[in-house]
Amino acid sequence: MIQYTKNLFKKIKELSVLKKILLFLAVAIYLGIIAICSISFTYNYTSPGTLNRINEVINIEDVEITNSFYTVSVFSETKRCSLLEYWLRKADRKQDIITEEDYNSVLTRNEEIKQGEAQKNQSIQDSIICAYDIAKENGYDVDIKKTYVGVCICYMPCNYFETGPESIQIKDIIKKIGDEEITSSKKLAEVCDYYLENDRYKDSSLTVPVIEIERSGESITLDKCNARCLAQIAKCYEATKKYCEDNKISNEYSFLTNYYYDYYELDTENSKPKFSVNKASSIGPSGGLCQTLYVYNALTNNSITIEGSLITATGTIVNDGSVGVIGAVDKKVYTIDIYMSKFFFVPEKDYDDAINAYNTIKDPKFDIVSVKNVRDAINFLVEFKEITEGGN
Repeated sequence: MIQYTKNLFKKIKELSVLKKILLFLAVAIYLGIIAICSISFTYNYTSPGTLNRINEVINIEDVEITNSFYTVSVFSETKRCSLLEYWLRKADRKQDIITEEDYNSVLTRNEEIKQGEAQKNQSIQDSIICAYDIAKENGYDVDIKKTYVGVCICYMPCNYFETGPESIQIKDIIKKIGDEEITSSKKLAEVCDYYLENDRYKDSSLTVPVIEIERSGESITLDKCNARCLAQIAKCYEATKKYCEDNKISNEYSFLTNYYYDYYELDTENSKPKFSVNKASSIGPSGGLCQTLYVYNALTNNSITIEGSLITATGTIVNDGSVGVIGAVDKKVYTIDIYMSKFFFVPEKDYDDAINAYNTIKDPKFDIVSVKNVRDAINFLVEFKEITEGGN
């Protein structure tokens, strides 16, 4: 081996200057390729996803759905990528990729999943309530039975605050703090503001009253909760108010649901008609708008769709029908381009980003429709149905 190496170096020395330069360039390129294929870092990336059938999650009793409603999801993952993979993803306008440091989530991965599940539950709850209310408002013989329970938490970075096992956790439903009954999200914010005011939560001698919660269907009492949890709840409300002021959003609650929301127990058996809810395969709140359209259509005997049509939409929903902003709308536009959808409804605040992505698609087969409220989408579909059926 030693002799072989000596002979190799001897041959290299005998090469002309030009050949030596070319050899060294080839070796450098080879080593560079090895490096970009083997050196890896942790990145978060988001890319176009898929469509999800709503009737696999929400079912209205004795109603035949002849058309299809789909929510739109994207793929998002944090993983180790080589430099080559990073560059390839970075060059693809249909994907976003950022470093783990830039992603900068204070939630653990498990907390992020629980947050997404809580937000999905909110979107299902409010889409059902909203659809029943609008159908009743429009003269249909329907009725939704519900009971207010408390406020469900969607955001609480317990590990970040190091608040211990007595912390309020994501998906907890807060029913009472001390003597204060929690009757709304705003009431919760008002109670918690005491702990944020003048940074009271930093006072180690501050005593937090007993907190009554529901966790995984079980009633639990927290008597050693850290004040930082309550201050965090107040901070979320402050952040919501500022965001809504800066972005001219009139309904604070539509954005507050990113952090917590009013939780109702829905009476599936005594509502008219009855309905059932199954566990969803996707997470996050962005399916709310489309879920509302699906339930409304079922309650009103397919009043807003044409036989065989496919409806896609994205946007958060609250029970008054307000449609809120979502993330990665451009990736959802690229997802829709893969499927045969006639219309894609998006929140008004996301419309510009959606159109920018839409304009990069060659010969798109669908139209993007901007809506502020679910009633906008319903009216649009009713008018389209009248025109189409009238033309036949």
